[in-house]
Amino acid sequence: MENKRQTITAHCIIKNEENFVGFAIRSVIDYVDKVLVFDTGSTDETVSIVKKITEEFPNKIVLEEKGECDKTKHSTLRQEMLEKTKTDWFMLLDGDEVWTKRGIEEAVVVLNGVDECINWLASPYYLCVGDVYHTYYKEKFDVFYNRTGFYTPRFIRNRKDIEWRGYYEQDTLYFKDTDKTVYSPKSIYFLTNHYWHLTHLSRSSKDQNVYTSGIAKNRGEKKRLTYFLIGRKINEPIPEVFINDGVRIVSLARSVYNFIILMLKQPKLIIRKIYYK
Repeated sequence: MENKRQTITAHCIIKNEENFVGFAIRSVIDYVDKVLVFDTGSTDETVSIVKKITEEFPNKIVLEEKGECDKTKHSTLRQEMLEKTKTDWFMLLDGDEVWTKRGIEEAVVVLNGVDECINWLASPYYLCVGDVYHTYYKEKFDVFYNRTGFYTPRFIRNRKDIEWRGYYEQDTLYFKDTDKTVYSPKSIYFLTNHYWHLTHLSRSSKDQNVYTSGIAKNRGEKKRLTYFLIGRKINEPIPEVFINDGVRIVSLARSVYNFIILMLKQPKLIIRKIYYK
């Protein structure tokens, strides 16, 4: 007897993600059964972009505008999404995370083949710096995952006995009425293909902590500039959704621009060795 096809709902909580949210949704839309999108007060073109994609996929995408959301409400919204999810699995998809076909196809194959003891899938990702062609190279050993690299939970089995708790990016899935998290090392499966995590690129015209001026005005932006200088080239094809939308030209231009600005405005950072393969 063949296994029943596993269904998937993508959970996407966004705010001011106009530069990449369209790519993020399009990179997975053909592989999931539904996409729940909660906007938390975007003031750029994010909502308009999602609405346009919704017109193409009216039976798949559900957009709800939640208004301004403080950090304490983040797990509440995640819990609301969980309660609205009727599929076998749900996927965490941020507005700055773009998947390759090989990556999302691998995940779908795995979900349709894993046994019931697997509750979640962890995915590796590239932390892009400067452009979509380079990644932060200091992939330290992670004790929790028992391996080197950037990993994060991205597919979780939908169960009636789990709930979200916590504060903003530290919110976690727990089994109800216990202090036991869903993320047990005994119930994990590691995917092998990376997705593109673009949090260190300019995600919106409203973003004040990236390369909008080219000059590091605060500690957060200095960190991004430093990441750019110690990045390394990604030696595999970029996500397919980028190819026909001009990202290649824009990204390369931004990379050159960033480097010139750094040489002019941040000479101390230039002294650092640049790691490109």
